Amino acid sequence: MIKPASFWNFLAKKYARDPIVDVTSYQHKLAKSREYFTKGSQILELGSGTGSTALLHAPYVKNILATDISDTMIEISKAKLLDNDVKNVIFKLSSIDELQIEDESFDAIMAMSLLHLVKDTDAVMAKVYKMLKPGGVFISSTVCLEDDTKIAKYIAPIGRVVGLVLKALSKQALEQKLKNAGFEIDYSWSPKTSSTAFIIAKK
Repeated sequence: MIKPASFWNFLAKKYARDPIVDVTSYQHKLAKSREYFTKGSQILELGSGTGSTALLHAPYVKNILATDISDTMIEISKAKLLDNDVKNVIFKLSSIDELQIEDESFDAIMAMSLLHLVKDTDAVMAKVYKMLKPGGVFISSTVCLEDDTKIAKYIAPIGRVVGLVLKALSKQALEQKLKNAGFEIDYSWSPKTSSTAFIIAKK
């Protein structure tokens, strides 16, 4: 079985090369997220991939700490950082479990395409809740396999082979988990082209 970090290391360069599949939806998520940002916002991104989202948000906030478990993803992100001369983003190699952050440190925490890949969704949400300042927001985009059983039928077995956790969450279940963790759902949206749930939940 392949370790998750090794799997993402293998895919990192392809991720960096490939264009965004649904540009319209991606731009919508960026714009909606920025409605919650200010020039003084301190942001944490979990599972930052090759760094594109963090770099695009950088002009709108004070600083961003972006983390990922793949060292190749982080290397690519740091190269982009230098190429774009961005000073307020730090890319760090870290899993969610390894991340040591004081409570109430961030105004917003992002987890894009992550919650369906973690072993314990509830534990991640609880940790995010603690790290957020009062009134802070948790911005997530999650593949809801339970809402698309045709995709789940094929993807879940692949996930098991490569050592990835692929949670068959539904949008409704995801929202309920966030509420159970203490959040209020402030915005919830799904593109017509996929079973992804984009949710902004407020502490």
